[in-house]
Amino acid sequence: MKNALPSFRCIPLGVEGGLIEGNLPAYLLAPIGSTDFVCLDAGTLLGGLRAARANGCFSDIAVPPDSADSIEGRVLRHHIKAYLITHTYLDHLSGLVMNSPVDGPKPIMALDGTIEGLRSHVFNWITWPNFGSDGQPPPLSRYDLVTLSPGELTPIPGTAMCVEAQPLAHGARIDSAAFLVDANGQYVVYMGDTGPDHLEQRPTTHLLWERLAPLIRDDRLRAVYNESSYSDEMPDDQLHLHRWLSLSSPVTATVSFATLAM
Repeated sequence: MKNALPSFRCIPLGVEGGLIEGNLPAYLLAPIGSTDFVCLDAGTLLGGLRAARANGCFSDIAVPPDSADSIEGRVLRHHIKAYLITHTYLDHLSGLVMNSPVDGPKPIMALDGTIEGLRSHVFNWITWPNFGSDGQPPPLSRYDLVTLSPGELTPIPGTAMCVEAQPLAHGARIDSAAFLVDANGQYVVYMGDTGPDHLEQRPTTHLLWERLAPLIRDDRLRAVYNESSYSDEMPDDQLHLHRWLSLSSPVTATVSFATLAM
């Protein structure tokens, strides 16, 4: 890359698609020099924050003397300013749900289908109390449910970042999403679960790469989070609405709980 100076910091809280409950997709993202994070998906939350704290990722965050918060509690309530949720499958959402009783007020930002899924099937007083801002009464209004319009740049409250959402196909019943996060004209793209276009019978991945191409040409795309669940040897009928890795042999990828500069 021509632009060698990092523009973002990323702290992985969880990096696997399952089956380990304490290591599900969730990534904190902020501009370099900032501790105002957006959380990209939230499959693992408090467990990931504890692992990140143990690895020294929050050395620049202090707890006020009069606060009873731990460092991870401080980050959860005060430094995670918003959630970007790709879809409502539990491996991308369970940490947010389980920690909602002790979280601080903030928005959950997603495409319309995901917001409706949260409203109807999660925060409904049956699956879980309604910590949302509307839906089944009485709403507890912990989270403002913010619907993103595809292709529209929207400020992320409490941060110096904006987000543009693009739909990704993830089977016939649910859409996933890709989030283009912008900080000072530099971008990261986070891709939720999706299958190959020829299997999904929708060109959502192709359209996303068309959107990214100018950013790549202009050297403004700093990182790509690309969900890939299987090696390219996996038969199409066993991909289960996910991608393959374009490699000749199976690969297991792991990311340590450490701050990455991008």
